[in-house]
Amino acid sequence: MTELTALHPPLIAAGLAAILIVMQMGLMAQTGLARGRRKVVLGVADDREIERLARRHGNLAENAALLIAGIALAEMLGAPAAAVQAAAGIALAARVIHALAFSSFDGSHGDSGLNSGAIVMRIVGSSGTGLAGFIAAGAIIWTLAQG
Repeated sequence: MTELTALHPPLIAAGLAAILIVMQMGLMAQTGLARGRRKVVLGVADDREIERLARRHGNLAENAALLIAGIALAEMLGAPAAAVQAAAGIALAARVIHALAFSSFDGSHGDSGLNSGAIVMRIVGSSGTGLAGFIAAGAIIWTLAQG
């Protein structure tokens, strides 16, 4: 794979990016509106609601870009379509599940412990994110090893 022409547009990653960007903007808006209502300009001011919203927004921000980049690279390098599709589908589902888990105090603060459905959703979301990343990384490594 020495020719730049061998690369193709990462359409699957682009679709995933579009969805996650819209999701990120929604979470950012919710956090910003709550900050405005509570007059919290910076940090969380010991406000559990602001903390929950900021953590939900921040967690997507810290994971989405790397997932999109990895999936896009795998796709552009010509990794097997099934691997690219699996990574993108799992990433999307995991990020949605994780954000939904953080929609409650149980999900963000674990008030009910491990018996909480929200905590289980967080675990599923986090595990799915990791799985999607490993699939993308594996697809990149496999494709590069094929020459």
